[in-house]
Amino acid sequence: MKVKYPIFNEAATWTNIDYWKEVFTQCSLGKFPKGMSISKNIIYINNVKTKRTIEKYQMPTDSNELCQLCKEIFTTHLDLKSTQDLKNELEIFKNNQEEYIQKEYVEFKDATLKIQKEELIDTYVVSIPNMNIEDAKRLKNVIYIGITMDILKISISNNKIVEIEGLKMTNKKGKWIYTFTKNDL
Repeated sequence: MKVKYPIFNEAATWTNIDYWKEVFTQCSLGKFPKGMSISKNIIYINNVKTKRTIEKYQMPTDSNELCQLCKEIFTTHLDLKSTQDLKNELEIFKNNQEEYIQKEYVEFKDATLKIQKEELIDTYVVSIPNMNIEDAKRLKNVIYIGITMDILKISISNNKIVEIEGLKMTNKKGKWIYTFTKNDL
């Protein structure tokens, strides 16, 4: 295929990441990511659904500047990310999660974020012996419903759920029932 925009091939030399090199190579052939177009040295960022222009940029004549500008456009406007970018974002996300999860809880209500509550409940469910996956899913659902209905009393020690009053397993394996009602609490 014929190269329409040779400056994109030059821009590809300014990155060491294969993913971005391939994106720039495709751009040099006139195959731009969805939502991007070029006309008369203007880079247009378009709404994918309405096709209306959201942003436009003068195309730099320097390949390094073009590389930097396009990577910014690709990641912020077009949500393109290399594997390395995704790994970096995941690492940042995990670090932020750990900050929230590491908090010391005295009561279940101290876990104010959804992720904190999920971590406590997941840890509790997997600590129950002889629990298969289906039973674990069922128990988690029962706990969430009980929390929503405000009919469970959850005790915490050392950042772990140690007891859930108002919930017990029936004689049938994997079946749980509530022993409290809202009036009992």
